[in-house]
Amino acid sequence: MGIWRGFWRGLPLGWQAPVLGPVHPAFVDLHDRDGLGWLDGFDEWIVRCGLASNGPPGIDPQTGQRLTLHGRIANQPAHYVEVRIQRHAPYAIQVIGKVQETTLFFSDFLLTSKITLWPGSAELLIEDEVTNLRSQSTPMQLLYHCNFGPPLAAAGSTVRVAYRSMQPRDAAAAAGLSTWSTLDEPTPGYAEQVFLFVAEADAAGQGQAWLHTARQDLGLHLSWSAATLPYFNLWKNCVPISDGYVLGLEPATGYPYFHDVERQAGRLVSLGAGQTWSGHVRLRILEGEAARAAALQGP
Repeated sequence: MGIWRGFWRGLPLGWQAPVLGPVHPAFVDLHDRDGLGWLDGFDEWIVRCGLASNGPPGIDPQTGQRLTLHGRIANQPAHYVEVRIQRHAPYAIQVIGKVQETTLFFSDFLLTSKITLWPGSAELLIEDEVTNLRSQSTPMQLLYHCNFGPPLAAAGSTVRVAYRSMQPRDAAAAAGLSTWSTLDEPTPGYAEQVFLFVAEADAAGQGQAWLHTARQDLGLHLSWSAATLPYFNLWKNCVPISDGYVLGLEPATGYPYFHDVERQAGRLVSLGAGQTWSGHVRLRILEGEAARAAALQGP
């Protein structure tokens, strides 16, 4: 139930991944290269990371599980898909899918996702529910990996985030702290930079981020349910286009650290038996004067 490609008036919204997809999950060995096999199928515009785990691979010291990069949900097929057409105003197209992520003795999650488009509108809405089907409480993680490339995300494009706090993930990000909000020129050997935020919700309880081209003639407004997605991660990978130049805007339940780090920090979501988590992510394209006005206003 990820979204492979997105376009607006013929312009690509996603990135140009080196992986030529879509790649069938049967050809993605998550345990390949010590748990980095997820990268073999990573070419989506919007992809979820989770649900039992997220972040880098390794052995969970508490459970003994060998966790793979960014979990399993992105490569789990939907066992139920429904398309709904609303033929009266407001006209809408909805795709509803159910995906189960289950490991005997460990976790059993059901993702129910509803993706909505309104013909003629510049908006896309993703509404998700994650239900714990086990008879006992189970930790859950979820990160929305929203990946943008040229022309929307290119050299000179700028990002704004409404946030309460921000920190660089590591030394590479710390070196780029003063320019975190501006995308660099494509650079061979560029070391990816990740910045970690605590979102500042607006009066409606929405976390918010904006992306604008250098000319400010095209932009994007991203909003999400801050109560259930209280964190936000920004990923800059300004390598040459052929290597995967990309900006990741990532509302999440936590940070992309190893599972045990997130556990100790208290950022895992504990779902009781039969309990359901819900959240949403909304994308809206901004053009022309609307894009320029949004670029000038504060978060």
